[in-house]
Amino acid sequence: MTETNDGTVRFVRVRKSERAGYVNFDFAINHPELSVELILPKAAFIEFCEANNVVFMTPEQGVSIDIERLKWRYGKDASGRADGANGNNGNSGNES
Repeated sequence: MTETNDGTVRFVRVRKSERAGYVNFDFAINHPELSVELILPKAAFIEFCEANNVVFMTPEQGVSIDIERLKWRYGKDASGRADGANGNNGNSGNES
């Protein structure tokens, strides 16, 4: 990975590049799963990426993050089972 001068890794995931010349993207520092959504004109986006020495996420990384977000949002694992679907409702059985 490419680290910046301050030791951080900065990630970009392009969501959409619009005909009007804008780029919609996610930007994250050190943790690609914690990002902010930004929109910049294409020229500013290129400058932003160069100034931040970004690492572009692959489509596979993006899908993995989307799956994790769905799990947290809806309480399901990758198989689609709800948390606690193993019959113990999330309890280990050790509680009184």
